[in-house]
Amino acid sequence: MMGVSVRPRQRAVILLAAVLAVSACGAQREEGEDLTPDAEARLTVRVRNYDFNQLTVYAIGSVQRERLGTVQSNSEETFRFRWSQPQIRIEISLLAAGSTMTDVMPVSPGDVLDLEVQISSGGRPVVRRVR
Repeated sequence: MMGVSVRPRQRAVILLAAVLAVSACGAQREEGEDLTPDAEARLTVRVRNYDFNQLTVYAIGSVQRERLGTVQSNSEETFRFRWSQPQIRIEISLLAAGSTMTDVMPVSPGDVLDLEVQISSGGRPVVRRVR
């Protein structure tokens, strides 16, 4: 009798282990990968900082200002965020050298903006859109 009740338990344990293993595999994803249904409703801004100062990046719209993050000197960062407005300006604030803003840029969901911040002779940063 005991052999009959042990086997269903073993099957149940094996089945549970298999379900957990499959669930764990499905839950793994690359860092930064967005699995939300509105992933296309996001903008991506890549900032290459050629300046020697750390900078802070802000997204500016007609009704909102959102801090995206920081970029260390001589490095690059990528920021992904929700943006529902048809236009954007990017503000670049350097730790020890003031700030500047891009011109207004039209954007659509899924767009990628590549920006470079370079050292200028006048001490203010120069932001240039690549592409």
